[in-house]
Amino acid sequence: MYFAQLDYNWTSFDGKKFQTARPQISRDESYLWTSRFGFLSRAGELWMLTNKGLYRFPNGRDIASLKDRTAEAVYGKDQGFKSNAAFQIYEDKSGDIWVSTRGTTSKDFGLARIKKGEDKFKLFTAADGFPEARSATSFAEDAFGNLWIGFYEGGMVRFDGTKFQTFTKEDGYPTSGNVADLLLDRKGRLWIGSSIEGLFEVDDPSAARPAVKKVKFDLGTVSNNIRTLTEDRFGRLYLGTARGIDRYTPQNGFVKHYSVSDGLASDFVVDSHCDKNGDLWFATNDGISRLTPLPDERPSPPKVLIGGLRISGTPQAVANIGSIAIDRGDLDYTDNNLQIEYLGLDLRAGESLRYQYKLEGADQDWSAPTEATTVTFANLKPESYRFMVRAVNSEGAVSDVPATVTFKIVPPIWQRTWFLLLAALAVAGITAFVFQYRTASLREINVALREAKIAEQKLRKSREERLAELESVRARIATDLHDDIGASLTQIAILSEVAQAKVRGNGASEPLEKITDVSNELVGTMSDIVWSINPEKDHFSDLVQRMRRFAADVLTAKGLEFRFLAPEHEGDTVVSSNIRREVFLIFKETVNNIVKHAEATRVRIELAVDNNEVAFRISDNGIGFDPENPRPSSGGHGIGGMRNRVEQLGGKLLIISEKDSGTTVSLSFPLVEGSNI
Repeated sequence: MYFAQLDYNWTSFDGKKFQTARPQISRDESYLWTSRFGFLSRAGELWMLTNKGLYRFPNGRDIASLKDRTAEAVYGKDQGFKSNAAFQIYEDKSGDIWVSTRGTTSKDFGLARIKKGEDKFKLFTAADGFPEARSATSFAEDAFGNLWIGFYEGGMVRFDGTKFQTFTKEDGYPTSGNVADLLLDRKGRLWIGSSIEGLFEVDDPSAARPAVKKVKFDLGTVSNNIRTLTEDRFGRLYLGTARGIDRYTPQNGFVKHYSVSDGLASDFVVDSHCDKNGDLWFATNDGISRLTPLPDERPSPPKVLIGGLRISGTPQAVANIGSIAIDRGDLDYTDNNLQIEYLGLDLRAGESLRYQYKLEGADQDWSAPTEATTVTFANLKPESYRFMVRAVNSEGAVSDVPATVTFKIVPPIWQRTWFLLLAALAVAGITAFVFQYRTASLREINVALREAKIAEQKLRKSREERLAELESVRARIATDLHDDIGASLTQIAILSEVAQAKVRGNGASEPLEKITDVSNELVGTMSDIVWSINPEKDHFSDLVQRMRRFAADVLTAKGLEFRFLAPEHEGDTVVSSNIRREVFLIFKETVNNIVKHAEATRVRIELAVDNNEVAFRISDNGIGFDPENPRPSSGGHGIGGMRNRVEQLGGKLLIISEKDSGTTVSLSFPLVEGSNI
């Protein structure tokens, strides 16, 4: 056996002793991380890989004379490599030597080959189908002569002697981390070890597009950081990882772990080899370890015992050597927290046991294997339970007889069957009583509702009769006022005008003029009163019509231009007689003030109905006035009277006026008397 050590020492082992020498290599030389920097070819040539070139020494088996020997050749960029930093080396079945290079940047990544008997390396490029900027980390040759190559930072190719075929993530191959090692086993299967993604298997490496699958372990491996792969003579794989060695048996999926506690020199395994005697050699960062594999034994399955039991924190009696079965019978519903300890027994040295458990009554399947030896169950509901635990060894063998803890959590009184039956009977009785009581109450309520409905109908009929009677009275009053008093006032006005015409020119005409004016004014007032109490004039359209006619009579007589805007679709809206009268009087007062005092030439009148509210706005372009100090009204009540009327209606009045800028009077009031807006 030959080993490459730190500082480029070359060591041989003949089965009894080691012999070491260092070839003539500069002390400034160093190797790249993860590089297998020492290699002995089948022809006996020693190859040393450094960051400054590849050294080739003749007769590498002669350790005694090696220290005095210089290299026959040194290969680097001048000899066709992409970089002087030689990374990995491999000899195929034909005796050809393959060398990969690496460097500080991807442009230094490359692969070259020197054929047996030749003295010059050939660099593979994109023209040969080799992917750019890739550095090989591992090699393996299948039974059909295809060379498989794994790359630094993932990905793989297959070389059939003519062309390279690339395999990527889409094909299922590892593409993250390094493809640290490749292995063709005794059955011709290709195994791929990734430094991040774990182990992959290719059953038929010769297929046109070989299918690959990721190996998933039932019991798991310690680390997915696989650095090296080898196989023993029994067909078991050994995965050297960053945390020891995992032995994997493909036939049954069993995994056995080896660590420093089993004699391994260090947990970080960097290389491995199976010699001609079947012994396995593992190189670590701290030395070499050898393992002589033995055929699989058929050990007795491990035993498992209950070692401790706590119920609601209280320790329970358990045999000193543990118990295979414990029956705790009935437990109060408050004792629903259990902590169970268990232990496994296996007579094989260094055996690491795992455990599986399930709680019948709550779980259907066994738990995943775990190294924990305690399990806690909290807040278990009332039910019958049986806890079962079994031990599992590294071969996958499980205990023949699981250890058990049997118990039953009794429900509280209010959850027991007899209590629930009594409660159901009580609820049924109460429900029947409530139903009868509610039925009787509903019957009484229905009678009361019918009587109330009859009373409401009588009240509505009485109210309608009173309203009809009131409207009849209003109509009769309006008729009497119009026919009797109105006619008499009109007669007085006419007679006074006739008398005035006869005595015109003497002193008696002045009293007659006053009688005429007062009579005419009373006639107009009487007309307004008759209109306001007439039930046939209770619609918004009647109010609009009267306001429009009054504005036309007064403003047109004075030569003022005016516009009167009012909605047409609100004609059927009912307005109470009092509101109609007060609004019309305010409107008359406003129009008369414009005619008498505003000195305006244009007037705009707008009416609107919205949300049971009537609003009108009158604007003029007159001389304006100070609303806080208005002129005294002649004949009317003035602004003060207007404000009082608006307040009585529950409305709002706004007067905006400035000198020489005209006046705007805005009024809003409810359609229903007494409501607020």
